[in-house]
Amino acid sequence: MSKKILRKHLADLEKAFDQVAKKADPMDLADIAKCYLEGVGVERDVPKAISYLQKAAKKKETTAISLLG
Repeated sequence: MSKKILRKHLADLEKAFDQVAKKADPMDLADIAKCYLEGVGVERDVPKAISYLQKAAKKKETTAISLLG
């Protein structure tokens, strides 16, 4: 698969993540954060992961709270 196609898929996945985040389901936010932390399906982005974790933690999502320490 070419780099151009991969970049397109990454951009599409990031858009999907943003749409899910707007619904603000805490478990989904924590799952998205883990993807950014580990670079699964998207470029690894720790600041973005922390942002998603903080949003989830505000809604008392236990995985997010645990990951934030």
